[in-house]
Amino acid sequence: MNPLIEFIKIFKEIRQDKITYLVMFFQLVFVSNLVRQLTTDAALIANIATMFVLCFAKRKMSKQENDILLKIAIGYLMINIIPTIMFGAEPKLLAGFGGRIFLGFLIIVYFKDNFFQVFEKLTFLLAFISLPLFAIQVIYVPFFNLFEGFSNLVLTDKRFLHGVYELSGHRYMLVFLVNSWAEYRNSGFMWEPAGFGFMLAWASIVNVFIHRFSFNSRLIVFFLAAFTTFSIGTYIYFILFILIYLTMNMKSKNGFLFLVFILIIASIAYRSSIVQKQFNMIDKKINTEQYMMEQIEIGRAGKRVSRVGGAIGNIEQIIKNPFGYGTNYEFSEFFYETPNGLMILMRNWGFNSLAIILACSYCIIKKLSILYRLNLRMIHIIILMMIVILPIAGNPIFNRPFLFAFLFSGFIVKSKLNTISSTFHSKR
Repeated sequence: MNPLIEFIKIFKEIRQDKITYLVMFFQLVFVSNLVRQLTTDAALIANIATMFVLCFAKRKMSKQENDILLKIAIGYLMINIIPTIMFGAEPKLLAGFGGRIFLGFLIIVYFKDNFFQVFEKLTFLLAFISLPLFAIQVIYVPFFNLFEGFSNLVLTDKRFLHGVYELSGHRYMLVFLVNSWAEYRNSGFMWEPAGFGFMLAWASIVNVFIHRFSFNSRLIVFFLAAFTTFSIGTYIYFILFILIYLTMNMKSKNGFLFLVFILIIASIAYRSSIVQKQFNMIDKKINTEQYMMEQIEIGRAGKRVSRVGGAIGNIEQIIKNPFGYGTNYEFSEFFYETPNGLMILMRNWGFNSLAIILACSYCIIKKLSILYRLNLRMIHIIILMMIVILPIAGNPIFNRPFLFAFLFSGFIVKSKLNTISSTFHSKR
């Protein structure tokens, strides 16, 4: 159970299948929204065209996939009918969302049965890389000024508005971001620690199924990387993981090893002044959150609020129009601005979007349980669904194509790779 050996093993696998992993890595970079050259409409169209050509060239589109695409298109049109009639629609935004949904479909169709394994392995590789780089960030952050030229070339302008301590802005190297407003926090390959956390959470879902909820080196790396984010949302996802993992391994060696691992991390955290400083920051954020809730209740909150504030402050408007307001953002004045992606989707399409996400999340967990032959209790399914959905609420990923790819995976992926199956352990 050596993470370094696992890293070397997966690195060799990637070298043997460069194209597949490069395509996945590019889509993860696209999710991060860090590279300004990839934030344009032209880049979105180029991405759609590239994935379409790849799917066509590799003959990925069967009749079954065409039928699913037709159902997705019909569903998208149907959830827009009532909002468009009531409030109108912005054609460019309507087409843009449709294009991003289509790109998500192409991504999952391209990978098909490879999707879960490639995503989990690549995320492990990037999480592993983040740990030594994060250590350098904590010890000697000026090291990353070596990447100032590349950062200036690719990062969006807003990434230079928050220069602190010894950096004038963020530093980026595709596989890792030094976030200049998160001095002692690990952002990994995403735009901020919370964004890194949601990727770790989704990869961990796949991991526990692949390894049949056994303690493994990749899971260790995911938990270590998650710990270094010092993100409240990420901690919530992984606390849920701890609950379900221990309940499923309560009387086994896996449960004992996992509990020892958690206790070791906790003891290190207790003794580290840097960790204590970050926990004090989390405590202040919780207190600020409570104050914001009070301000929302009395109508004195600012226009921009937190993730939780966005949920509480905007739900009343969504209840008034349960089918949503569509893509006409003239009505945005009635809503608080929030990074809560789930609430933005519900603002657009009301409870229809919530129902779709719930259905897709259920299908993902059921598909994984079928593929890896695990019988789960309903409480375990619900907790795993929460780990799928909460990151959507915790991050502004409402229009990211990879979100749609992940949500569609429960319908497109049909089997697991035989090459992976040999790594599975015997049933618990």
